[in-house]
Amino acid sequence: MGRQVVTLNVGSFNEICIRLERMVMSSGFVPDVVLSIATGGVYVGERLFASRPHVTTKLQRPGTAAKTNFFSGIVKKLPQPVLDAMRVAEASVLDILPARVIDPSRVVLDDLSAYDRILVVDDAVDSGATLNAVLQAVKSAYPEAEVRSAAVTVTTTRPLATPDFAIFNNYTLIRFPWAMDNRTAD
Repeated sequence: MGRQVVTLNVGSFNEICIRLERMVMSSGFVPDVVLSIATGGVYVGERLFASRPHVTTKLQRPGTAAKTNFFSGIVKKLPQPVLDAMRVAEASVLDILPARVIDPSRVVLDDLSAYDRILVVDDAVDSGATLNAVLQAVKSAYPEAEVRSAAVTVTTTRPLATPDFAIFNNYTLIRFPWAMDNRTAD
C-alpha cells in the first residue's frame, strides 16, 4: 500500500473542510452540536457548521506530547522528503502495532444533554484510539443521542474507530497548516 503525504496551506485546508461539511450534510445528518477533539480536531470543527454550537474535548494520544517536544527543534532543519518519509514510517508502524485502547472515562465532556444530534470531529484518525474513546464516552453518557463522526483523513488500515465521514479514507497522510513541519505560506 502506497501512502502519500499531502501538505495543506490555509486555503486548501478551508476547501477540504467545506467538502467535509457538504459530505455530512448530503447524508441528511445535520448536527445540533459539533464536539471537536483537541487539538487538531478543533481547527476542523471550527470550520464546520458555523451556525451550530461547538464544544471541545481533550484526549491526546499517548506519546503525542513527547513526540512534539522531541521533534520540534529538529524538523525545521530537515528537508521535506525526509519529513515525508518520517510520516510514512510512523503510519506504517501504527499499522503493525496493536492499537492502545484508551479508557473512555478519561474523556471529559461538557453537558451535551440539550442536543439530539452530535457530530464528533477530529483532524486525522491514525490508530483510532482517541476517536474510539470519545465516541464510547459520548454514546455512554447520551445513549438517546444520534452520534456521528467526521475527520479529514484515516491514515491506517485497521483503526479502532473509523469516522462516518472522511475526505481521505485511503491512508493519505495530511500535513495540516498548524503542523510543526508545514512550511507552506498562507
